[in-house]
Amino acid sequence: MRRIIWFYIIFLALLGACNFGVGQEPEDEYPPQTRIIRIDLTPDTVATRDTVLIHCVIEDSMDSRFKYYWGFQNDTIAVNGLTTGPYIRWITPDLSIPKDSIFEIMGNVVVDNGRTDSLAVGEEFIIPVIKK
Repeated sequence: MRRIIWFYIIFLALLGACNFGVGQEPEDEYPPQTRIIRIDLTPDTVATRDTVLIHCVIEDSMDSRFKYYWGFQNDTIAVNGLTTGPYIRWITPDLSIPKDSIFEIMGNVVVDNGRTDSLAVGEEFIIPVIKK
């Protein structure tokens, strides 16, 4: 009888020590294709109707298979009409805001190399726009 009690005590202790994935977030089905290191804005605050250079730096920046897909909250297009390169020039719209006030425009970029065994990565960024 003591053996059975000790067996159950040890069994319950081991069961409590085991982690069956409870409380853990599930892992993605596929790994990410790359990692976005940073997004640079030059200049970092832009006047209305001015141009900003937006550059997405990724871990595999020398891999030419990656395509960059840019988007903005107000659906404006880049200066050169391209929205698929690692950097774009973008003209800020003429906003109806008070003079010398700052408005933030949301943008995003998705980086994809076309592989189906891994996930494209994306990141949002903010462009501070000042009315002069």
